[in-house]
Amino acid sequence: MRVRLRFFASFRDQMGSPERWVDLEEGTNLRDLTSSMGQHHPFLVSGLVAINGRYLDAGTIIRDGDEVAFFPPVSGG
Repeated sequence: MRVRLRFFASFRDQMGSPERWVDLEEGTNLRDLTSSMGQHHPFLVSGLVAINGRYLDAGTIIRDGDEVAFFPPVSGG
């Protein structure tokens, strides 16, 4: 299945691109994807991840055509 990954703010800068398309195996969940991406880009595991604009449980199964967005941690004052 094919999934669109989007990267925001500093993650976009670190990835060198605002998005990437990847092929995943059926049954891949959000935890699997984040872990896999974190092996090559460790900074991604520190942020928030959403599927189709919704923050979901890490066990949520990713579906063909989904958009997975990676957001860096935010601090406030």
